[in-house]
Amino acid sequence: MNRSDLKIFKPESLGQTDDAGGYRSKNVVVNGKLSDLLTPISDIDHARSAIDIIKFYPTVDTPDAQLLGDGHVYISQPLTDPKVTALLIESDALNDASTLADMREILGSAVTPGLRLRTGLSGLSKNQNVISAIDLETGAAQGEPTRVSLSIGQIVAICVEYDGEEDATWPRRNHYVQITAYDSAQRLWVFEPAIAWPTPERDTVINGQTKCSVLRRISTATETFKAHGVSKLTAPSSGQTLQVEAAQQSLLPVINTEKKHLGQNPNGAQSDIVRTVAQFSATSSSTYRVVVDAPTLDLLEKYPATVSYTKGGELKTEQDALVRAEYDGNERYIQVVLAELADAGSFVSVSYISADNYEYREILTTANANPLAIAKGSLQGTFDALAGGTTQYVGQITERDDGVYGTDGNGTVRLAIVDYAAGTYVDINNRMRSLFGLAVKSTPTAAEARFVLPFNNVLLESLYISVTTATNTQLSASGDNAGVISGTGITGSVSGNVVELTFSSPVKLSTLTYDVTEMVSLLPPSDRYGINPLRVPKGGLVDIYRPWGVLCLSDLKSQLISPVNGANHTVRANSRIDILDANQKSLWTAANTHFSYAGTTVTINSDFAGFTGPFVLTDNVSELALVTQVVGNEVSLSEPLANSYPAGATVASVQVLGDLQARIVNPRVLSSFNNNWDNDSALAVAKLNPDFPIETSNNSAINEDWALVFTSPTAFRCIGRRFGQIQTGDTLNPFSALNVKTGDVMFTIPVEAFGAGYNAGEVIRFQQVAASRPAMLVRATNPGHSNITQDSLTLAFRGNA
Repeated sequence: MNRSDLKIFKPESLGQTDDAGGYRSKNVVVNGKLSDLLTPISDIDHARSAIDIIKFYPTVDTPDAQLLGDGHVYISQPLTDPKVTALLIESDALNDASTLADMREILGSAVTPGLRLRTGLSGLSKNQNVISAIDLETGAAQGEPTRVSLSIGQIVAICVEYDGEEDATWPRRNHYVQITAYDSAQRLWVFEPAIAWPTPERDTVINGQTKCSVLRRISTATETFKAHGVSKLTAPSSGQTLQVEAAQQSLLPVINTEKKHLGQNPNGAQSDIVRTVAQFSATSSSTYRVVVDAPTLDLLEKYPATVSYTKGGELKTEQDALVRAEYDGNERYIQVVLAELADAGSFVSVSYISADNYEYREILTTANANPLAIAKGSLQGTFDALAGGTTQYVGQITERDDGVYGTDGNGTVRLAIVDYAAGTYVDINNRMRSLFGLAVKSTPTAAEARFVLPFNNVLLESLYISVTTATNTQLSASGDNAGVISGTGITGSVSGNVVELTFSSPVKLSTLTYDVTEMVSLLPPSDRYGINPLRVPKGGLVDIYRPWGVLCLSDLKSQLISPVNGANHTVRANSRIDILDANQKSLWTAANTHFSYAGTTVTINSDFAGFTGPFVLTDNVSELALVTQVVGNEVSLSEPLANSYPAGATVASVQVLGDLQARIVNPRVLSSFNNNWDNDSALAVAKLNPDFPIETSNNSAINEDWALVFTSPTAFRCIGRRFGQIQTGDTLNPFSALNVKTGDVMFTIPVEAFGAGYNAGEVIRFQQVAASRPAMLVRATNPGHSNITQDSLTLAFRGNA
């Protein structure tokens, strides 16, 4: 076996067909030929963006069954156009029969419906984009939160769920949406994208069940597929550390734009509560603890602590952690267990309401004996909920800017007006049962402050801070692109998403506000490419290197040469040598017809007849290495490099295909076959003769399960799990299974292998494994035109013979 036996085959057709091009064809991808695997990017694609998802087939193309050990494939040279990215996608779910829909599902497989929030949502109409907050505050089933509070930016799943057979009118479906706004006047949560199909009402009966419209959190798997990309060194390396241009790449087209956040309150919108912040440097543990006093522990039962941390550069909150307020008989504390380890070098922040500043008390219609102002945003209480004109149950109040509201069977009504400064309220229609809130014992002042920016990818130079001192003097400051904050009476810094401030004199923390601009990515709508971007983690930004992954470093150099027979050229030692003509055709042959090389010398052996100049001699120094850690754009390796690599050298993530060899697996004779490919019946009496094995070869074998079903003691039908019935045969003659798509003989059973003693209904079953594995390539084209008029990427396919 030599390198000319390693080939990449095309699928049956190119382009974005529903069957993803179909099975492996006999058409080889020609080295250097443009558009031989990926179709050209059109002007429309450049203008509006595009995603191309294709299959290709790295194959050992020999007429025997030689083994290629640890075959692997990678993108050895990246695209030049900065607006186009290409990634290999590795997934156990990919096979020869995978359709375009299957491959899109692979990309979205990381996000699935998770914890149930509410069973029995009101029915949604087609194209509806709102959920009633009333549904989330009432009707909790066992195990569901009493009140569900969503947040802007949160991703949830709207599902149709029931037991039993599929209902034709209400098929089981999942729709993933992102919460984009809250309409406080209408008490509606707004989401995108709008739902494309209706959901059943609460009382709709499906298989004897009601409440089949369900809201769930999402569950995000850590890595359901692996993305393999390529980057370049930004600094020379010969040791165990690589500095690369990018350790992540975008799987989807994106448009980056600025979003301004003005007048932001670190304490939360429509809230005067100032929380105490405990900050920890991220460790290798997922557990953090904040010790508090007894009164604060009591407050935590009514106003739970909040959490923020970063994972993979993405901001996470208490929704991605387990937060408990506990007393172990010795200490009172907040315990936080993160769902994932926080990024190294980042911070974990725990915010809570301290009893040093606030007291939980009942608010009366007349002044309390010890009147204190009430913190806006802290109100809790109940009212008489009506159905018709009769009190039916106790409802929970909702605080708004202009008063206290309640929602019942008659709709939403304003119940009370609150005088926060006096700590009292007016009951408008005598339906209030109770009202509680946080009384301000002392206005929190401090000479320092710390808070978390609840946004990803902020422009640090856009940060503007404003605050009032205890003596009512206005202070302000702004940030620079290094995260340094300076101004009138304020200094500080930004590290990750954490802002730390120092004031020249004590300030009233309730007056602290900030402006900041966030860079946001506008992802393509799900109907554009059939991929819901909400199901792709981190908006499509994927890791291309990972611990225990293999990468290939390579440094390619080239020189123009003339076809002078006998001429010598100097190259680097231990490099891979090739000569390419103007059409990128390789002059390499196993017989060294056109050139040979030894050590650091390449000798020309012909005048290159049949090829077109100019000619380029390339020598490529490369090696494989194991990744142990990735932090930012720094990649750590398990061992020092064997060679030295300059800045600009290529660093490619390698997809390991494993051993490639055509073979027949587990041939057996069974007593019956009913098209159940996943289970075997009992063994039959007849047996195949092991001295005459079923024959197959690398260049014709396919990945398929086969069944030879007997219709008489000698005749049978040959059926493939995916191919279906392809032909008939008998035990009196050798049987060769013909691939009608390629004309190849996929396998041959010698007549001596059959033996005798078969009965009608019995079956010979076996699995055929090809010397080929399907691979998946995704090309994302971002909108806009560059000055690149011709571009290409290079795939490398290697292994050990």
